[in-house]
Amino acid sequence: MTHAELVKRAERWLRNTKRCGVVVTEEHSTAWSIPDAIGWKSYDSYLVECKVTRGDFLADRKKPHRANADYDMGDQRYYMTPPGLVSPDELPKHWGLLEAHPHHIRIIRESSGASRYRTALNERPLLYKLLRQAAQTASP
Repeated sequence: MTHAELVKRAERWLRNTKRCGVVVTEEHSTAWSIPDAIGWKSYDSYLVECKVTRGDFLADRKKPHRANADYDMGDQRYYMTPPGLVSPDELPKHWGLLEAHPHHIRIIRESSGASRYRTALNERPLLYKLLRQAAQTASP
């Protein structure tokens, strides 16, 4: 399974399972990180980070915005991996774990949420970029 395949599955999971009305993947902004997939539904945001190798997962845990949960995106945060790559006890506090099986996504552990105030602040650069692009597209 490739990273691109996992990202596509994360996008579908956010749209279909979490019912997010807006979902973007691997979108660059001035924020700390480039989320693999992030979706919004009303007042909630959902971040999914896709990891296909154990080394990638371990390296991700060392990123500054992962070490301090207040500086990351997503009210609800998940890792999506192939089956058996990560154990739930290895996850950062409040993170959920999704396993991508051939025909379904299995929730191994639900996300228990994060700080809404800080999350909103750190998502603003990405949201601004998306709104600006939409406004430019809609302009005559």
